[in-house]
This record gives sequence, structure tokens and C-alpha cells, in this order.
Amino acid sequence: HRNTLHIYPSNAQTVDAESILLSYLEKHGHEVPYDQVLIDLKWKAPKLAQLLARITSVITVKENHLRTIKSFEFSDTELETLRNITNQQLEKGYIFTEDLAFDLTFNEEIESLVQRAGLTDVTTLSSLIKWLHEDVAGQHKFLYKVNGPVQAIEQAIAVEFPEKISRAELIDFTKTKGYSEQKTASVPTKIVEEELFYPYTSTQFINAQQIRFHEEVKESLRLYLASQFTNTPYKSVFSMIGYSQALEPISPFEWTEWLIHHFAEQVGYHKVISHYSDYRYDKLLLVKKNSDIRTLDELVYYIAKNEYQGREHEEDLAKYLASNNIIYNPRRLSHEIYQSDYFQFDSFGFYQLR
Repeated sequence: HRNTLHIYPSNAQTVDAESILLSYLEKHGHEVPYDQVLIDLKWKAPKLAQLLARITSVITVKENHLRTIKSFEFSDTELETLRNITNQQLEKGYIFTEDLAFDLTFNEEIESLVQRAGLTDVTTLSSLIKWLHEDVAGQHKFLYKVNGPVQAIEQAIAVEFPEKISRAELIDFTKTKGYSEQKTASVPTKIVEEELFYPYTSTQFINAQQIRFHEEVKESLRLYLASQFTNTPYKSVFSMIGYSQALEPISPFEWTEWLIHHFAEQVGYHKVISHYSDYRYDKLLLVKKNSDIRTLDELVYYIAKNEYQGREHEEDLAKYLASNNIIYNPRRLSHEIYQSDYFQFDSFGFYQLR
């Protein structure tokens, strides 16, 4: 039932929105660019988007055109073939349309159908899959069963890589599925934020299903870190030794500095935040939760004020900090230290604490 009436400007006859759209498309060869539809029918984009989400007679195809289902002229045999192919793909609960389109390109048995319907185009293909399967949703590149456990590419990655995945594999996997560079760049952060993976090394992530952080493991980490922080309020995990023997196994794979850094937050520690961090040079710094130190410049200020005894020059301080695994570059301080309110530098590299 549609409770909104629309009026043709020409004859003032009231008909429902779907009928208007179908009539318009049929008069214009069954396929019209989306923007042209808005112009000709004098509709707002939200109205057309809502209509397309409700109806099954029109879909979005290549180059953001709207096309009537009727114009595909599918036979019952062709529909059955498409359902069989897509059902097989949906057995795991999701489809990467880029992969399916590639497979269809080389499927000689239905070559004529693929060419006639334009099934190698991911927009057309995804629209037809959602038309064939009412329980399937998603965007053009990734479709999933509405009630299934996998509803995003990040969750699919966790299924596809059940143990570990490297950063290079992650980027390559996302790119081959047709995603933009912006989306590809965001995935490493997102899989950790959603606790689907944990950092394992600077270049690897471990699947969360491999992790068993139960109470015995947690207690062993708590005791180990307490021993490492006996005489200091901060420490780089890279300066810690003996953890392989001291810690209870957390997974079938060995403990790493990155796992310690991640799970330390659950046993009374904070990660030191760097606003210009680069995973390649991260020193995995921790402080006790009762410490006032939260950021890298606060930590460097604490060290410069309470520990460091050398010349008050950036090169000397940088060398000291690098030797203690606080920073990466032993010859130069980072931009956030130069910009910090805790330090004042002159043009020669000498500093004063504020």
C-alpha cells in the first residue's frame, strides 16, 4: 500500500509513484539515468531512493541508470539458473559481487545471458541478486543475508582469514573486492576497533577467535607487568624481557609485544597516545592507570624533568629517549614534541621546560 499520491503535470490524473516511474521508463526505452529521472519527474532524491527501496519492478544498473525488470525478459530457466548460482554463493552468508562478476565473465554455459543482462557490472549484478533474494541486503560490492552473522566486509575478512592476516594481505584483499583506497586504508583500524582481530606484530593481525584471554591468562599478565613496572611509572613493551616464559598461553600462537600492549589495558595500564603515530615506528608505550601521563609529549616532559641529566638540546634528548625505546629517531624529536606546550625550542635546537 502506498499512501502518497502524485500528480502528472499534464493531466492532473492521480496515480501512485511506482506507476508513474514505470510509465516514464517504458516511454523512454526502459532505462534512464537516475539524475534525469529526478529532473523529468520533478522528484527529490530522497523520495526516489525510498521508492526504489520499496518496489521490485525497477532496479539500479550500470552507470547509475534505472531500468525496469520487465526489460530484461528473463525466462523461467534463466531465473532458475541465476538463483542456483547465487544460492551457491550465499551458502557462507555473503557475496563479494566483484568476485561473482569475474566468475560469470568466464562462464560459457550462460555467456549469452551474462552479456544480455550485463551481469559483469557489479551494480547491475548486485541489484538483480537483491531482486532475486528478498533476504539479501547490502551495497553494490558486498551483499549479505539480512539475518546472517556476517553483514560487513570486516566480518567477512574474519571468516576468510581465521588465524592471522598481514597488513599487505588485508590491503590486497580489500582492493581486489573493488573498494576505494580510502576504504582500504580504514579497514586495518576498523577490524581492531570492532575486536574482530588484534594487533599481533607491526605487520600482522591475529583473529579474535584465536584468543583466549581467560582469568588465568589475565592474572599472569597482571603479575608480569607489575614486575616490569616496579621502579618506573612507564615502560615500552620492547624493553620487557622474559614474557614468553612468564605468561600463560593466550592462543595457539606465541605472545608478542603487540598482544601485551593491547591487553595491558585490561589489567591496569594505559597506552601512551601519540597524535602522529605510525604503526611502523610505534614503541608500544604503557603507563600505570593511576599515572597522570596520557600522551607522548607528557611522557617526554616527565622524563626530561625527572630523569634526563644531559645537555638540554634536541639531539641529546632524542638519543637518550631512543636508547630507552621511547622514540624511534635517535637524532630528532617528533613534531608533537616541538609543538608541545611543555617545551620551548630555539632555532638552534636547545629547549627549555615550561
